[in-house]
Amino acid sequence: MFNKILLPFLILLLLPIMVIAQEVIEKKVDKAEKIYWMNTRGEFVPLEAVQKYQKPQYNDNLKRNIFGDILFNPDDTEDTLCYRDLFAPAGNFNFGFFGQDRMTQFFRAPADMRIIAAGVMCVAKDVKETQTSLKLVNFAWDLDEISTITTASWLGYYEATGNGYNDVTAYLDDPDITGGWTNADGNAETSPFGNDLWSDGGVGFPFTPVINLDPLNDLTYDWVQMNILFEPEVLAGDIIGVSTKNLHPTMDAERVGWYAAQSTGIPLAFKFYQNGRLIVGVDFGWWQRDFTWDYCIAVVITGDTPPNIESFTELATTLSTDPQTVDAVITDGNPSGGNMGVADAVIQYSIDGGSFTDVAMTGAEPNYSGEIPGQVTGTQITYRIQATDVNGNVSITLPVVYNIFGPENPNLVVFNGYDTESGYPQDYYFGEDVQSGTTTFAHDVWAFGPLTMELVENYNNIFEYATTGPADYNDDVIRDWLAAEGGTRNYFLAGMEWLGLKLGFADTTYVAGDFEYDILGVAQLYNDVSFDGTSGQELPTLVFPQEGTMFGGPLFDAFNANPTDSMQHNPNFEITVVNWIDAFEIVGAEGGQEVDMMLETRGILSMPDVQVLPCATHLELPNGNKTVFLSYDPLSLNSAPVYTWYGYTNDNTPYQALAYFGIATGVVKDDNLIPGEFSISQNYPNPFNPSTTIKFSVPQQSNVILKVYDILGSEVAVLVNEKVEAGNYTIDFDASQLASGMYIYSIKAGEFNVSKKMMLLK
Repeated sequence: MFNKILLPFLILLLLPIMVIAQEVIEKKVDKAEKIYWMNTRGEFVPLEAVQKYQKPQYNDNLKRNIFGDILFNPDDTEDTLCYRDLFAPAGNFNFGFFGQDRMTQFFRAPADMRIIAAGVMCVAKDVKETQTSLKLVNFAWDLDEISTITTASWLGYYEATGNGYNDVTAYLDDPDITGGWTNADGNAETSPFGNDLWSDGGVGFPFTPVINLDPLNDLTYDWVQMNILFEPEVLAGDIIGVSTKNLHPTMDAERVGWYAAQSTGIPLAFKFYQNGRLIVGVDFGWWQRDFTWDYCIAVVITGDTPPNIESFTELATTLSTDPQTVDAVITDGNPSGGNMGVADAVIQYSIDGGSFTDVAMTGAEPNYSGEIPGQVTGTQITYRIQATDVNGNVSITLPVVYNIFGPENPNLVVFNGYDTESGYPQDYYFGEDVQSGTTTFAHDVWAFGPLTMELVENYNNIFEYATTGPADYNDDVIRDWLAAEGGTRNYFLAGMEWLGLKLGFADTTYVAGDFEYDILGVAQLYNDVSFDGTSGQELPTLVFPQEGTMFGGPLFDAFNANPTDSMQHNPNFEITVVNWIDAFEIVGAEGGQEVDMMLETRGILSMPDVQVLPCATHLELPNGNKTVFLSYDPLSLNSAPVYTWYGYTNDNTPYQALAYFGIATGVVKDDNLIPGEFSISQNYPNPFNPSTTIKFSVPQQSNVILKVYDILGSEVAVLVNEKVEAGNYTIDFDASQLASGMYIYSIKAGEFNVSKKMMLLK
């Protein structure tokens, strides 16, 4: 049906569209529309609670309405369900799909409603005439099942033998389906999707999307009206999906880009890769992605709505053990009429995954407040808000999790943009050397949101990883923390997308006063240099460690000890993320700044351009503090054609930075014997160059502090600062970054306090 009706309708309606649109704009009547938006917690809230965005009103966008006519009821029950409160300037993306790919965004009905239109926003196309189609599908999973997968996960596909597209298809009602659901990678025993809610025998409505050149400010969508067939009705709580398909017949061709935002939780979206996501022709099918497409649905509310929890305090991980106050704005209004009003509101909280406890909130509509009791350090608290209206309808927010964090060690490792502080790749950034064993050093781990001065003031050294792009920019906090005099604070930062994401992936020149210029030593950004304008991000990037440099030298030596064709940055293989590596130019004037790694570009400004440019550097700030910056993921270094993994070795930059910052590694317990007294040995060898060994013994569990000082009494290294069990211990001290001369090492454990001399001769 759709293929038959499209051409004559477009011919007949092409000319009147602009006239109708202008008429609507001039004669538009103001009315108290309640436009609903879905927030990051999966709740629908009225537009007036989101003041910083314009209204994506259906009636305002008839110039891109596929048919151009007005079919709305003139009352207050017309609403738009949309995700626009996710779209902040620093977090927006042009997320594309190619020939035969599908993209689906889910919505949860806030009440009984009738769907009258669905809209999408196109921001890029390879070819102007490329068509897409749109249909609506039912979800077979409930919200809890959807929320169990929070990162990019391969789900599966339906069999479609003989369709010419890897013999797979996306939906139960697709015309080419020949078999059942295949669970691709252990993530989805069943398909997330049920039958189509709105389609023509499994076929979506075809249309040619129009590129929006200013998607953040111009809230103009391509709308498809449901009454082409019928206006589907759904019940409160139903989950439905708006699905689009790139209709180009050739896989991996003719990209269309939708506006999107990255999300670390609900609402996530789904993409069907017809020819594979990471490996062509292999990992095809549905993937759940940690993104949200800018899709909307226009609806008529037909039933009673539950209370709107428009906003509430989202507590972040804290150092405080005091009670935490949670405020909420809750209203109840029924667009379809009837009794309205909030009956009660409660905070439901649980401790370390236990059962929920209710705390009544006080106040009156719309302002409510409650308090979560204080908890001890190390506790994880999960909480949500529940509101009930006078008709017994209940709203419950998605849960928020925060932790009570207690600094214990002198070093902090930050995983910025990660959901957890452990796992892969988090546990592997300080590599294992086949000769020396696993790297250990005294450190805390943070993966709980933005850094604060209250937190970072507890640390001497901070290592921050933002491999695929940061969730937070901590520039101001790090700058203030590094302002302390004395050369006792050092900062390491690594991440492919740290530079690019900040300013929307635009090549940028930095000047004095910019964090990048002052702290990282970066003068010019070249963004996404793996990409030549057509492809490249799926391939490795050639990298060249610089001989004799602080951090390039060890990698250069390791590579040339077993030379092969090339060293490369290959995150597609090592950590299964796309290779969006950046290059830059350095400031070079201060602190003996040095380039440690270079790369070969494929493109500059998305045009083919082969250059060799820096991608790693280090410098010393005027006050003596040190910084190291990598615009790539250090774990993703390997070689070809003979494979060696350089990401997980002591030759790599993270481990070498430990020595550069004066951090001790590898405190090893020698045996299971318990000594009778505290003691510390004379280092051996002595004199030494550049490393020496120190042994110490503690007869009972103790907090041990072992430091090295120069002859003037200035601290040059912290070898141990942690609680250790009773036993005999050995630690190696690498002084390769120190000058020749006499040094003092001093141990303190309880009442035991002893110092000894050692001589470094180079």
